[in-house]
Amino acid sequence: MLFRTVYGSELEAIYTAISIRYQGGLVSRASVIDLFVPTINGALTPTQNVEDALSFLISAQVIRETPNGFHPVQSPLPFRLFLLNQLRRLALGQLEPHHPQDPLYLMLYDSLFVTPDVTFVADLHSAANQISRVQQLGGLGREKVQAWKRIMAYLGLGYRAFDGFLAVVNPRLAQDILDHWGQDSATLDQFFERHWARFLPFRARTGDAAQAIQQPLLYLMQRNKLSLTALQDSPSRAYFLPQRMRAIRREHTHV
Repeated sequence: MLFRTVYGSELEAIYTAISIRYQGGLVSRASVIDLFVPTINGALTPTQNVEDALSFLISAQVIRETPNGFHPVQSPLPFRLFLLNQLRRLALGQLEPHHPQDPLYLMLYDSLFVTPDVTFVADLHSAANQISRVQQLGGLGREKVQAWKRIMAYLGLGYRAFDGFLAVVNPRLAQDILDHWGQDSATLDQFFERHWARFLPFRARTGDAAQAIQQPLLYLMQRNKLSLTALQDSPSRAYFLPQRMRAIRREHTHV
């Protein structure tokens, strides 16, 4: 199940360790615990944190478990983009979930922030439990919502703010997505639909890109990492209203 008490950095560390050790065969649960759980006077300390992280990684389908141990799902993407891609595929129904609530993980970001084009929700627990799909699946407790906020912040999708969450994509995450685009230029519609949407929802109910998405891209434009142009005669969809931008070009520089 994805709604576990995890923090982010341990997910990447465990995934990396399994990926390295898999070269020699399947990685046993005992070896993962032995690697990440310290001993005191010869006795293991509690293993729940590692168990929760393994459960999350299995549910996110970035590792797979067999009766004899774990193996990583291979991807050319860096871990955070790979994790986002898998969470997105779960939300879109492209992967079979291990738990009925797993598709909610990235769907919450879409339903609470992207579609309504809202960047801040003060009481995230209450807002999440007002979503009909969440209610149908039994609701989400405060601990699960708190854990969700930590992972969203770790991935670069926003910032925790008391009981709420501020949703603005970190420019470094936006740059990573841009860096793993296989093109140098395209219409914005093509960029959003064929590339950005692999990792994150982007479209507000107005039809424009949500502010949580626009702001980091405008920041990268100010830093000369990309350019946005209007293409007045293009029939493609316009974004960044009222400027009505229709095209994007990537510059080969780094943040």
